[in-house]
Amino acid sequence: MKQQTPRVRCPSCQQLQIRCLCHHVVAQTLPWKLVVLQDRREAKAAKNTLPLLHACLPQLTVWTDQEFSQHQPLDALLNDSDIQCVLVYPGETAQDLSALATQPEDRDYCFILLDGTWRQSLHLLHSHPRLAMLPRVRLTPLRPPGYHIRKARRPDSLSTFEAAASLLAFWDRPGANALLRSFDRWIADELARLPESIRARYPAITPSE
Repeated sequence: MKQQTPRVRCPSCQQLQIRCLCHHVVAQTLPWKLVVLQDRREAKAAKNTLPLLHACLPQLTVWTDQEFSQHQPLDALLNDSDIQCVLVYPGETAQDLSALATQPEDRDYCFILLDGTWRQSLHLLHSHPRLAMLPRVRLTPLRPPGYHIRKARRPDSLSTFEAAASLLAFWDRPGANALLRSFDRWIADELARLPESIRARYPAITPSE
């Protein structure tokens, strides 16, 4: 029986060596806490943007689970009186980020993103009763969505990476643009792995300025 060649992982980004992310990483510092609640199934998706985002934002906290009703670290975060948690998620009660500028700065902000398909994110949202009760903000994208390597339910859907960049742009536009350039290079690499007949279906990528 033919032995399989071991799948070697990069010691830095922990991705398979042939998909190493290190040459795309542009490290940025966050002005607030950022937590991503990731659906366990999404964590297995080969084209998930979270590994690159985590490499670019070392301060990022990622919790992966099927649901969070009994998640003690999340409970501790939501119960911390020194932190104002804000959910980044669309909805009737969602406000523009500019609304935060009018609120007193007596607590540090922690923004929470949900990582998964629309159906998965809804499941995560309803898995913890207090998540749906958090103040919500909606994002103004820096540009049209560029997550071409995966199908989206809506044409305005943003990847978790793009959502984090749009969030950061309110405080640090150069840092957000640097993240998007990193994202574009990664997308270009992923597209380059595809056969030409398939790659031709995707739009050309123009890196962010």
